[in-house]
Amino acid sequence: SVYKVRRSANAMSKAAESVSLSRDKKIPVILDIGTAYTKCGFAGESSPRHIIPTEVRRYHSNKIVRVFDDDSNWQRDTQELYDVLVDFFRQIYFRRLLVNPRDRRVVVVESLFSSSPFRHTLARVLFQHYNVPSIMFLPSHLSALVSLGIATGLIIDCGYEETSILPIVEGVPVMKCWQSLSCGGRAVQLELKRLLTEHGIVTDGETSKLLCACKICLSDDILEDIVARVCFVGKKLMFEQQLPVADDLRLKASTSAMPSTPTPPSVSYPLDGSLILIIPGIVREQAADILFRHDNEAKSLPTAILNVILKCPLDTRRSVMQNLVVVGGTAMLPGFHDRLKRELMDVAASGKYAESLHAPSFKFHATHVPANCACWLGGSIHGSVDVLTERSVSRDHFLQTNQLPDWTSCDPSGRTVSTAERSASVISGLRKLSLPSSTQKTRRRSSSMIALYSKSGESAISNPVSSIPETTVKQTSPN
Repeated sequence: SVYKVRRSANAMSKAAESVSLSRDKKIPVILDIGTAYTKCGFAGESSPRHIIPTEVRRYHSNKIVRVFDDDSNWQRDTQELYDVLVDFFRQIYFRRLLVNPRDRRVVVVESLFSSSPFRHTLARVLFQHYNVPSIMFLPSHLSALVSLGIATGLIIDCGYEETSILPIVEGVPVMKCWQSLSCGGRAVQLELKRLLTEHGIVTDGETSKLLCACKICLSDDILEDIVARVCFVGKKLMFEQQLPVADDLRLKASTSAMPSTPTPPSVSYPLDGSLILIIPGIVREQAADILFRHDNEAKSLPTAILNVILKCPLDTRRSVMQNLVVVGGTAMLPGFHDRLKRELMDVAASGKYAESLHAPSFKFHATHVPANCACWLGGSIHGSVDVLTERSVSRDHFLQTNQLPDWTSCDPSGRTVSTAERSASVISGLRKLSLPSSTQKTRRRSSSMIALYSKSGESAISNPVSSIPETTVKQTSPN
C-alpha cells in the first residue's frame, strides 16, 4: 500500500511537471497598441493575426470609446482607463485570439514616451484581472530595428497622431537626438476634410453642388477610407499648382479653379444613398502634402531628419544615414518614400546641411512586412527567444512591489541591469532564433548584429553618447 501511495505521488508530481512544461511551451502573445490600430498575434509568426481599431464598445453604455482618448481625463481618473482596458483585452483574448490569458506570456510593444500612468494601469489589468504570467515592455523603435537584424539606424515612425524620429546606435537609443512632429495620419485626414469642404462636389446624377453647400458631414471613418483608397504623395507642388484656400476663392464649378498644368484624374466616391462625392485629382495629391510642409517652427519631415543626424555623434552619422528605416501606417501612402528621398537630397545639398554633412548619401531599408507591422515583427522575434524570460516582469514581482520598472532596468528582481548584461541576453536569444526560410537575409544580419552587441560596454542610459565603445566607433567611422 505504501508503494502504491508513493507511485501515485510520483505520478502526480510528473503530471504537475508536464502541466508546467506545457504552460511554459505556450506561445506568447504579442501586442502592439497604437493610437489608431492595435496589432495582436503570437510569437514566432511573421505577421499579426488581427489588426483592430484601438477602441472598444462599453457594455454599460453601449458607446464606442477609444483607448487613447484626449477627451477623457485619465491622468486623474485611472479607474475609467482600467475599465476600458479590461473590456479592450477581453475583446483581444476571447474574440480575436481565442486563448486563455493565464497560460500566455505577453510582449507589449510600446512607445518610449508612453506615459507612466498608462503603463502601470495596463500592467494592473493584465496581472490582476487576467493573471498573465509575465509582461515584457519592448520599445517600438528598437523593435523595428531588430526586425531587420541591424544594430544602428534611424527610425522614422509615421504614426496616426505624430511622427517621431529616433537614432539607435549599437542597440542604445540616443535620447538627446529625438525629435517629433505633430503631423501624421490624423493631419492628413483633417487636411483632406478641409479641401473637400472647399472643393468637393456632390452629385446625385442630375444636379451637382459643392460639399460645403450640402448638409453632409464626413466622419473619421469615411475620411480614413478615402485616404487609404485614393490619396497619394506626389511631387512637390509649386505655388501656382496649389488650390486656393481663402473663403472668397472657393470653387464655383468643378473645373473653374483647377490649375492649367496636367493634374491627376478625379475619382468618384459613393456616399449614402444615390449621392456621389467627386474628389478632384489635385485634392488627392495635396491632402498628403501636409506631411512635408513647414510648421510654425519652420520644421518639416526632411529638416527634422537632418537635424537628428546632426545631433548624433560625429563618428556615427555615416552609419545612421546609411540605415534609415521608415515604419508606421502613414508611411504606406503611395509615393511617400520617393518624395522623402528626393526632398532629403535637396535639403541636404543646401544651407547649413551642405556644410556639415559633406555630400551625404541616404539608404533606406525595406521592411520584410508592411510598414505598419514592422514593430510588431520585432516583438514577435523577441517573444521567440530566451530574452523574453530574462527581461520580463513577473506577476509575483509586480503584486509584491506594485511597481513597474522602466524598460532600461527591467529585471524581475528589481535590480538595475547594465548594458552589457542586457546585450548578453539579446545575444543568447538571437543565437537560438530560428527564422523561416523567407527571411534568411535577416538571419545573416542578426549574426552581424550579435557581433556588434557583444562589443557594447556598460553605460548609463542617461548619457547614451558615452555608451558607444571606442572600438565600435572606429568600425562605424567613415573611411
